[in-house]
Amino acid sequence: MNFPQYRRYTNRRSCFKILNEMEFVERRKEPKGMQDYQFVAKTLPDRNLIQDMLYQPEPHWEIINELEWLDFRKV
Repeated sequence: MNFPQYRRYTNRRSCFKILNEMEFVERRKEPKGMQDYQFVAKTLPDRNLIQDMLYQPEPHWEIINELEWLDFRKV
């Protein structure tokens, strides 16, 4: 699989730039504005979360492209 990969929650409140199988950046809409959070998997459940985003996105995540990731800040 090539990285980065991009995903978005189906509720469209957060999107993810998956950098590799151990880390991602979450871009989240919050009351105080858009926030980016760096996440590094340190436990098995963390790694499983990333694996699910990559290989079993439905029904929680949508596959998006880099342009949608970049435009997410504008929405």
